Amino acid sequence: PQQRRKMAEKASSGTMAGQEQEQELRVKYDLVSTIAPYLDLHMMFPLIQYLQGREGMYKEKDLTYVLLDFLRATNMVDYTLEILGGLDQSEIDPNEEAVLNERRDGAVKELEELEAMCAPLL
Repeated sequence: PQQRRKMAEKASSGTMAGQEQEQELRVKYDLVSTIAPYLDLHMMFPLIQYLQGREGMYKEKDLTYVLLDFLRATNMVDYTLEILGGLDQSEIDPNEEAVLNERRDGAVKELEELEAMCAPLL
């Protein structure tokens, strides 16, 4: 019985060490930082969402803030507001929602103008 217990402890500690080594290798060979400068912002969203689903590689909160930084540079205002709604309100600028709503109105107006310009072509 003691021998079995020692074997089980050794196996479990080996598993933990193996998991730590695997995690270190994942971070070491992660190509996100290498390819990110060459991707369009819109291509980064699925990549960040993929990383959010991979536990342990990056902190969830850090990825959320990176995603927000990318979203702020686009017209994806509704998605930005959705993500901001899931954060702690004390960490968010209180005026940001109003600014984003104004940006949404501007983006919708621009879209309507472009649709009107393209209507004769359709």
